[in-house]
Amino acid sequence: MERDDILDDVNRMRNEVEALFEDFFRFQHSLALAGGHVWRPSADCYETKAHIVIIMELAGVAAEDVEVFASARALTVRGTRRDLTPRERHRNYHKMEINFGDFEQVIPFWCSVDIDDLETSLDRGILTIRMPKEGSRPQPRTIDIE
Repeated sequence: MERDDILDDVNRMRNEVEALFEDFFRFQHSLALAGGHVWRPSADCYETKAHIVIIMELAGVAAEDVEVFASARALTVRGTRRDLTPRERHRNYHKMEINFGDFEQVIPFWCSVDIDDLETSLDRGILTIRMPKEGSRPQPRTIDIE
């Protein structure tokens, strides 16, 4: 078997696997549209010497549709991304990757944080939460997004 034949076979298999995954996730997404599904937005979490920083992708979500809840052990972000696309009678999707509806992401803290001195902002679809490390263990509370 020649090298080109092997590469053609590998590419064909890769395309078949990609198609399989696309079909699976398209099915999962159609189940989500039927209701009852809560999706989880992508998030990055990192620490500096003094802070824990959480960055979450929330494109198309209004600040009033987001709730941030902090306790001594974890941070919970939940809300709703509303589907604002026009409703057409017949719509045939060829690709469907954007999640709409309710979402929730729970991020456990890996060190002690001061949730009373938490900073939040939602700018151009990116939610940023910044909190000092090594705070006391205050009571859980809900945080307003600025």
